[in-house]
Amino acid sequence: MTVKAVIGKIHLYLGLLLGAWFVLVCVSGSIIVFEEELDRLLHPEFFELGGDEGNSARRPAMPLSRVLVEVRQAYPDLTPQRIIFRHAPNGPYLIWLHDPADEAWLTPRYEVAFDQYAGKSIGLRSGANPVRLIWQFHIDLLMGEVGKTILGVSAVLLLVSCLTGLVLWWPRRTKVRQAFAIKRGARGHRLNMDLHRVTGIYLLLPLAIATFTGIVIIWPQYTFPVLEAFLDIPERRVPEQRTVNARWRADIDGLKVRVRELLPNGQLAWVAIPSEDRPFYHFSVRSFSNGHPRGRSYARFYADNGALHSHASTYRSTLGYQIRWEWLVPTHSGDILGVPGKIAMLLAGLSPVVFIATGLVIWRNKRKAWRHRQAKTRTHPATARGERTAIE
Repeated sequence: MTVKAVIGKIHLYLGLLLGAWFVLVCVSGSIIVFEEELDRLLHPEFFELGGDEGNSARRPAMPLSRVLVEVRQAYPDLTPQRIIFRHAPNGPYLIWLHDPADEAWLTPRYEVAFDQYAGKSIGLRSGANPVRLIWQFHIDLLMGEVGKTILGVSAVLLLVSCLTGLVLWWPRRTKVRQAFAIKRGARGHRLNMDLHRVTGIYLLLPLAIATFTGIVIIWPQYTFPVLEAFLDIPERRVPEQRTVNARWRADIDGLKVRVRELLPNGQLAWVAIPSEDRPFYHFSVRSFSNGHPRGRSYARFYADNGALHSHASTYRSTLGYQIRWEWLVPTHSGDILGVPGKIAMLLAGLSPVVFIATGLVIWRNKRKAWRHRQAKTRTHPATARGERTAIE
């Protein structure tokens, strides 16, 4: 058996055994590429201010301290966890509310849309809304670390499938043009072969990028030491935490002003409200350079006296540091190139559907042709040896 035949077998069996799983993971990724747009379609009240009284031209935004007071009064059994400014000033704040009885602090129990100009809540939904569930499924299969490990292995195998497909596609010099096109008038087996091959080569780059960056995101402890051989990626040095007074008196609005002084190059993305496990105000700032939706520059302040605990600016750091903390996730989702990049990742995520549909037909046709040759060999050995079927 030749090397190319072995590669063909690897490509075949990866598709047959894991094709449906690749489709599930990749399609979920395609859906959350346009996470915000889908969320806006399903929950428009979380993106639009409440009528004329919410017009920012008529009144100033309510101070954050007052926003927290209003939210706590409206939902006394829940604890404000995070205020998200992603859509401000033209859209409402999004506030995560946590149930103190839940152990999973990073998972909000509810999400509230708050009109910061009218000073009132304009929408409430469960933290387990469809968009968030799809997003959570894509990052850990709703299984935590076990799910991440499964996804990591799947991503490695999908990358192997991409590379073996490239080897099988690689054309001879005389057939380069045909390798990038579907033959005019092609039908049946030839049409399936062309669709499989052309879809693969045109979407190979975004699919490989999404797969590789996914591996890096899932397993940074293994991948970043390799990248550090080529890039300077300094570690974040976070000072030790001192004992924090249980009475939190720091002024969140004053801290917001200080964040703008410390990190002027960017847009405030969100602020995490202190908790017993993390007694800090944590402000996250999104860099203007690449549009990371969740922000990677940050400033952290003690909750009792407002003293600065630590801060970091990806804008002023090395290229390797920016790649790790700012560019990696936007590259994985396509956000780094705006709408064209997101469309490319959307199509790449849907491509396994085409691969499975056409691949199964190709495999079935070849199996049928093989059985036909075997039958010919048994009945007419001499004829079968000199015969080439149309399927080949």
